[in-house]
Amino acid sequence: MKLRTNLVANLARIMTIAGVLSVAASAAAQPQAAYSMGLSHGRGDGLLRWDGSKQMQVERVELHLRRDGGFELHVIGRDRHRMFGTWSPGGSTSIRLFVENAFSDRRASGSGTVSFGRQLNTVERIDISGFANRSGFSLSFGPYRYGGPPSGPGFGYGPGHGFAYPAQVRQHGSGTVNLSRGGTTRVQEIDIRLSPNGEFFASFVGRWSYNFKGYWTPRSGNSIDLQINGAMGDGRASGSGTLIYSNDRRFVTRAFVSGFANGERFMAQFDSGGGIGGPRGPYFDYNWQVFGQGEIKHGNYRMGVQRVIVVLLPDGRFTSQWHDSRGHHAFAGTYTHKRGSDDIELRLTDAFGRTVSGSGKLKLSKDGSSFHEIELKSRVDGRDFDGKFKVR
Repeated sequence: MKLRTNLVANLARIMTIAGVLSVAASAAAQPQAAYSMGLSHGRGDGLLRWDGSKQMQVERVELHLRRDGGFELHVIGRDRHRMFGTWSPGGSTSIRLFVENAFSDRRASGSGTVSFGRQLNTVERIDISGFANRSGFSLSFGPYRYGGPPSGPGFGYGPGHGFAYPAQVRQHGSGTVNLSRGGTTRVQEIDIRLSPNGEFFASFVGRWSYNFKGYWTPRSGNSIDLQINGAMGDGRASGSGTLIYSNDRRFVTRAFVSGFANGERFMAQFDSGGGIGGPRGPYFDYNWQVFGQGEIKHGNYRMGVQRVIVVLLPDGRFTSQWHDSRGHHAFAGTYTHKRGSDDIELRLTDAFGRTVSGSGKLKLSKDGSSFHEIELKSRVDGRDFDGKFKVR
């Protein structure tokens, strides 16, 4: 009996060791995540604006990502400020943040993008804008002097030593300016001016001209990030935006700005009708969080859904989080939109953290300010996947 007991004990130890080795080997074989869980640091230079006229130079940031989809961001300069909320995957080295608590306001709202370095645990850039304590706030942070890198703001050669950005571009196309209290106005022209000192001026022209100003910084590829500190006559406005240029950087193919001015939220977009996007545009820069009722089906798995977050990015990508009382599932892909249509076509490429090939549709509300229904379909791990949600 004693010999048999020893044999059983030895066999159990061998199986335990083998299991540990198997798990370790499996972990080593997994590809590195496109974002770093836990604490990520960033050192550089930035600017935090809030509460109307308050501002602080930012020296470093600390970002903690939790596996339950939450985040905590510390913004550090002469003081330390914190923001809380949820996050979702963006690109291979970027994520989206959705602010739910900032400057001690638990009813705060906002969104932004975080870009990581090659090590995936180093924050290289953060751009966030939102609303807290009845006032707009914005954060722009990067690894170089605010307004441009040490070699200059990109007026000569931009990232990758490509073509120079022109000092001024004025061109026709189509777009809209949406004000939360003032409705939507169509625009047919845009006037973009970039200064060597890192300042910009943008005018969206329709029946009236809507003017925005602030600082610009070059981004990878043919795009520019905008940080807004003045809009439509409000010198305390805050917000952010993106300019996307043609391959030779002679023309602006798309432009997006959003933020807060004169006590209301603004969103403006413009599409030249050529270059990137072409007739499929316009593209959007929206962050919607809605409540309603829906369900996720995956084989025999069922989950009721009470809340959905959908983000449409200017580069044609979308991300979404489907929440119930216990947690959430994330789905992402690309989208296209035909002018005049109430439907946005979705192409699903990521579901449950796996690469898939699926489709979907997002039905816009009549005024285009939100959506009222979303549907996704695909096959994941050999089983049918179907997600449906309707806004209350």
